[in-house]
Amino acid sequence: GTMGKPLHAGKAAMNGVLAALLVREGYGGPQQIIEGEKGFAAATAGSFNSTLFDDMGKEYTIMDVTHKYYPSCGHTHAAIDAALGIVNAHRVRPEEIKQIKVETYRAALEVAGNPSPSTPYEAKFSLPYCIAAAVVYGEPTLADFTESKLAEPEIRRLMDNTFLSVDEEIQAAFPGKRGARVVIGTDRGAFSHFVSCRRGDPENPLTWSEIKHKFHALAGPCLKPENTATVMGLVLEIDRFSDVSRLAGQIFGLER
Repeated sequence: GTMGKPLHAGKAAMNGVLAALLVREGYGGPQQIIEGEKGFAAATAGSFNSTLFDDMGKEYTIMDVTHKYYPSCGHTHAAIDAALGIVNAHRVRPEEIKQIKVETYRAALEVAGNPSPSTPYEAKFSLPYCIAAAVVYGEPTLADFTESKLAEPEIRRLMDNTFLSVDEEIQAAFPGKRGARVVIGTDRGAFSHFVSCRRGDPENPLTWSEIKHKFHALAGPCLKPENTATVMGLVLEIDRFSDVSRLAGQIFGLER
């Protein structure tokens, strides 16, 4: 995780809008930029697979994306789900936990294996912190990624007793499935929980209620209270609009 991560989505959207504006003004460009002899496919893959266009306009993979439910790196989510599953099923209290083991795929450890994050941003890419936060605070929210929460003694104790490893079966299923197994050791014994698909994955989708809850949690601090519900309603009906001026007006507080 770097400062470049939040830039990607905005830059892609900017490029899309710019392309549309250029076309509107009559600007032309290469007609075979992907499949051409000197196109993107030839430059990056050496050849072009024409079947890539077979379902264009028929199936939209944007409908099969993962909706992140927690404000942390996606590689931490399966482990968070597994930890919460143990806590909820066995009423495990933070103070009785002696050890936490996390078994997952290699990329999760490479990207989110930070054992001792020093900033809230680093904490989002730390499996030990995310699991400790889930155990202590419940489902992680933005409010859990602060310097004060990161410095809590109980959080630090749990992080110090969290051990990460690669599970070969989970690794073999990656990247199609991004699972994790968590084992929490207590005086009452060890409790294990395995999650094959993260909450929010296409195979385990969020409910509309959960998506709306996430929207309110994220938009609430940014939008005027009276605009939040209106913006959500407009987004859900965006395919009916000829332009997004009303939506933009609500977002920027220009329209009541």
